Amino acid sequence: MFKIDIKGIKKATPKERQIFKQAAKRLEILLNLDSFWVEVENHYPYWENKNYYTFEAFKNYFLSGADNFNKEIDRDLDLYVTFYYSFKSVVGYTHPSTYWTWINRRIFKNNSIGQIAGNICHEYCHNLGFGHPNTNRKSLTYQFGYLVADIIDKKSAKTIEDKYLKKSVWARIKSFFSKIF
Repeated sequence: MFKIDIKGIKKATPKERQIFKQAAKRLEILLNLDSFWVEVENHYPYWENKNYYTFEAFKNYFLSGADNFNKEIDRDLDLYVTFYYSFKSVVGYTHPSTYWTWINRRIFKNNSIGQIAGNICHEYCHNLGFGHPNTNRKSLTYQFGYLVADIIDKKSAKTIEDKYLKKSVWARIKSFFSKIF
């Protein structure tokens, strides 16, 4: 199971923290659904970077959790974020020399849960070593983030969480009966 581990949130209001954590949780649930990865694979041929690696290689690398700062394959995304305010239209950014991500609260406050989750994926792709020249919206980092945002925003939170909870409940029921019989 892939996990999102929020290691630090700096300079955020309590409401910003709550919304960010909600988006991270929704993203974690989504990333653990097989149906999500089928949808990603269906969109993959349209991504500009497709010639450099296969879909399976991207999926395995993303879900390994082994980014530029934590080389261990631990199947988790370590998040360190700090909020700032800017009049620029940049949603967030990170630097190659740090695992911290900066989030522009001016834009954050108007974003949906899906857009926030998509931005988490976009910035995490940078931590994995993927880039994009200028604002090349066809790059993997943008396309993956957009796809995550679209899926989360189109599907209600309840639908995503129900699929996850049903699996968890079923797993618990199977475990319970296997111990009895």
